[in-house]
Amino acid sequence: MSNLKVTKVSMIGFKNHVDLTEFNLSDLTKITGDNGQGKTTIGESISWAFLGSNLFGNEKADSTLVNTESAITEVSVEFIVDSVEHNLIRRRKGSKTDMYLDDEKATNLELRQAFGEKEIFLTVFNPEYFPSRTPKDAKAFLNQILEKVNNEEVFEKMGDYEKDLLISNNFKNSNMFLEDKRAELKETEEDLIYIDGLKDGKKLDEEVPEEKQFDATELNKLKEQLEKLETIEPVHNIQKIVTKKNDLEKEIFKLENTKEETVIRDMESRILQLRSDKLHPSIEKNCLVDIPAMENEKDLLLMEYKYLASQLASLNKSIKCNKCGNEMDLEQEGKEALNKEIKEIKIKGLNLKEQIEKYKESNKQIDDKYELELSNYNNKIDKDIKDLESQLKESIVEEAKSKKETTTQIIALKKEISELGIDSLEEENKASEEKNKADREDIKQTIKSLEQQEQDMKNSNENRNRIIEGMESRKKELEAIDLKAESQKSYINVIKQQIDAAKSFNAKKLDIQTENIEKHLDKVSVKLQEVVKSTGELKDTFKIMYEDREFNVLSTSEKIKAGLEIANLVMNVLDIKLPVFIDNAESITEYNILDTQIIEARVVEGKALTVEV
Repeated sequence: MSNLKVTKVSMIGFKNHVDLTEFNLSDLTKITGDNGQGKTTIGESISWAFLGSNLFGNEKADSTLVNTESAITEVSVEFIVDSVEHNLIRRRKGSKTDMYLDDEKATNLELRQAFGEKEIFLTVFNPEYFPSRTPKDAKAFLNQILEKVNNEEVFEKMGDYEKDLLISNNFKNSNMFLEDKRAELKETEEDLIYIDGLKDGKKLDEEVPEEKQFDATELNKLKEQLEKLETIEPVHNIQKIVTKKNDLEKEIFKLENTKEETVIRDMESRILQLRSDKLHPSIEKNCLVDIPAMENEKDLLLMEYKYLASQLASLNKSIKCNKCGNEMDLEQEGKEALNKEIKEIKIKGLNLKEQIEKYKESNKQIDDKYELELSNYNNKIDKDIKDLESQLKESIVEEAKSKKETTTQIIALKKEISELGIDSLEEENKASEEKNKADREDIKQTIKSLEQQEQDMKNSNENRNRIIEGMESRKKELEAIDLKAESQKSYINVIKQQIDAAKSFNAKKLDIQTENIEKHLDKVSVKLQEVVKSTGELKDTFKIMYEDREFNVLSTSEKIKAGLEIANLVMNVLDIKLPVFIDNAESITEYNILDTQIIEARVVEGKALTVEV
């Protein structure tokens, strides 16, 4: 769509037009008449046909547009788009609405695709629409239609040096570039402060201590004495005596732990185990069938059988036919169904009774088998326990006889151990070892003290060497720090130049954007962005004024004039032409005629509705 002109509008059942009403329209159509004659209705009919809404975009305003006295509401619009004639019909019957474009059924989506979005159409068609919008919606609309200023356009307005500064640094978005560069500048300045701090910490006037020497003569002598003390043998060699003592103790152990005692403990343990097995038999019993549940099911079937039989007995009604005199059973069909159901229950009950008898016999066989196996199991365990208890009594008697003999042998062996005298020999060896140990500890402490002195001297000399090396290293570091500081200062200057170039870019971009908008405006001014003085960034804003006054304080005539300028801006930016419907045209004495179809509606007191083309 580039140039749309409405040539005729027809309506039935729309607002105060119950019957068919038609209006021809031209490039400049003047509609006059007193209040309530239907001037605004012509504009609303065009808006409803194209958009399904009133002049202010309300798609739920059908209740105010539809004439309730008419069975159908229909608006037909004949129009031309780039010299091609078209016809659009919107018809509402009940709650259903249909649209036809050139006799083909269409949807609202298809109409928007053909004639543009609702906001664009209404902003041009109704000059009062845009001033009525919220600042947020108005801003979003202008941002949507206005052509964005690309970087190349701005670069053409800049000097070569500033442009190269930006392009060589991968410049894409000015605000992101400024943010990154300010962060980089801050970081670089902080690095410079840190570098200056490093320089203050590099001292070259540190005192160098004297070199020290250690005499190791006494230390080596003490180490020889310690080595000799550690090789001294015990006073007495009592290994053979210890071996003899161990042999005698083993013999005593054997006598104290006779075979009979082991056998007795084993038999006692087996008897306890058998008694436990009797309390917890390992014989498994097969599962029994749940006879009570089956008996309960049989009883339920019997109750149901009796209930159905009583129902059957109650179905005994019959009447005589007036013609033939024969009796007719009125409930024959019900009796047949009950007889069938009673028969099925009886068969089911008999089968269940047979199964119960069968499973009772099966359960009895399982119980008898289990009782027999359990009896055999318990008899065998009782016999094994009785045999073991008999053997236990005999073993206890034998153990008592042999214990008298072993007690005499044990006493003799313990006496022999005491006569070896090993305790006194061990005491002498222990006393000798403790003295030797005390002498070794004294020497070790002295050696440790001398070694610490030697290590302290080594540490002092190593520290002296580190001080000398550190002073040389710091001298080189200071030279490197000075070079780095100069480099950081140079780089800070470069970053500042880049920031200034980005600020210049933003200022020129805003100039281009303002020029692109204002060339289509006269008394209206629009500002969508502004440069932040403190940072140089472009920030989104929205200021739209008419003769330096905000839209919300304008008079009706001023709002219409402002809306006409916005309509002209939209048509020029989008390269389209749409009809403009000026309602309340009597409120403006003059305005700049737009290069498109104009439909004026003026109030004339006492005059009937008139359309001049």
